[in-house]
Amino acid sequence: METIFWILIISVIVFIFLGAWGLKFPRAGKDWGKDRQETMSMVFSMSIFLMFFLLLWYVIGIVDWPPAMDLIIWGSAITFFLLILAAIFLPKGTKLNLKSKKDKNIKTADDDD
Repeated sequence: METIFWILIISVIVFIFLGAWGLKFPRAGKDWGKDRQETMSMVFSMSIFLMFFLLLWYVIGIVDWPPAMDLIIWGSAITFFLLILAAIFLPKGTKLNLKSKKDKNIKTADDDD
């Protein structure tokens, strides 16, 4: 196995161990103002970010990327194609109601009287 694999495996094991240790002894920080569910949500969010970062770091190291100009051209072509598809299949937009209940009572300049 390569060194990068060992580093990834050891960091995942250490992260899991620290997470389990923190759940077993949750009173280590009495000033922590969050409940257990919110804490777990934060831990999972951080772990997903960490796994994504490590995966991205690994992929950047092993993949032989094409020149930047090729990536820009293909990215622009794909974006343009997706915009054309959106214009064809959603000509009137998505009609999302993004106003909250509080905002419905507030009149704006765009509202008709």
